[in-house]
Amino acid sequence: MNRRVIGWTCGVAVLLAAALAVGCGRDAGGPERSVGPAAPAARLAEGAVVRATLRDAVVAPREGSAPSLLEFDPAPAEAVVAHGRAVDASCGALLAAGAWGAGARELRHDDATAHVHRLLVRAPGNGPVEAVRYERDGEVLAEAAYRWGAVGDGFVLRERVLTLFSHGRVLLRQVRRADAPSVLAAAAAASTDVPDGPRPLLAAMAPDCSKEWAVYIGASATMILAGEVYTLIPNPATGSALVTAIGAWEKALNNLLDCQARLAL
Repeated sequence: MNRRVIGWTCGVAVLLAAALAVGCGRDAGGPERSVGPAAPAARLAEGAVVRATLRDAVVAPREGSAPSLLEFDPAPAEAVVAHGRAVDASCGALLAAGAWGAGARELRHDDATAHVHRLLVRAPGNGPVEAVRYERDGEVLAEAAYRWGAVGDGFVLRERVLTLFSHGRVLLRQVRRADAPSVLAAAAAASTDVPDGPRPLLAAMAPDCSKEWAVYIGASATMILAGEVYTLIPNPATGSALVTAIGAWEKALNNLLDCQARLAL
């Protein structure tokens, strides 16, 4: 990981400058019609393997000067499609997904300390989640916007823009781009084992997804704290800690949305 101004940095800088000006996190757009490198015959069936190269960057606004930019070295990611989604176990990145199936929804949870948590989810009826906004007691804390590429009957991630807020201002944005996505069909013997594998938090989940909510709320608090530390001390170490916290947050969000979608069935 290092600070660099090469390759895709110019494109990221332009994207993030526009995002800081107009809040593009809420308008990332729907899925693209093709993803180039993925084989035309590939399908996001259970047991299929999804691979991509992840390029992460963190940008934080600075008063009176250009935003600070921390770019991470490209990293390979791989996940197996299980129960309609492919999540990299090492970094929490959602690499592929089928249609969420629950449409646009407002999800609410009142915790034991009387705080009100809301997730505003935007998703077409026949596609994956396009945007998620998280609010605590009416204050926006995080927004995530996704751009997808269509592959067969599913979608692979092309880009995810995560915006963190603190007291009504943009704290930072983290952009994840998934380059060269590919979907490889699994062998029949391997794919038959996937549905019987562990389901994240589903076996012990409460009927109202309260356990998933608790994990998500904790992961969100940790992520916001890591973001605040990074803006105060922007260096590779705090940037790495931030990305790790974001990975835990993504895993928690995926589990919560999965639980909520199942309740909607």
